[in-house]
Amino acid sequence: MLVCTVSMDTMPSMDTTTSVVHLVGELDIESTALLFSVVEGEIRQDHTDLRVDLSGLTFCDLPGMYALRVAQQRLHAAGGQLVLLNPSAFLQRVAGLCGMHALFDPAEQ
Repeated sequence: MLVCTVSMDTMPSMDTTTSVVHLVGELDIESTALLFSVVEGEIRQDHTDLRVDLSGLTFCDLPGMYALRVAQQRLHAAGGQLVLLNPSAFLQRVAGLCGMHALFDPAEQ
């Protein structure tokens, strides 16, 4: 089960407000719709700079990794960006095996 909570974080150095999504639990084929729903909701509110805190993620499979990539693409198309925060070593390894290591490298986004 995946739980998504969204908070607003004001970044004084950039003089902007950014949405922070906290993922807790498992991001898999059954829970990707929840992630997409949150991302689409943020885009509708013109919150296109999104930070996703992965520190509470306990599992992520290939559909979950793909969902993060699609979320990144949707935000980029809306003129924003997705930054993934606090990925575990396991999550980074899975991303590397899937050829999605660029998800965690802001320079490649």
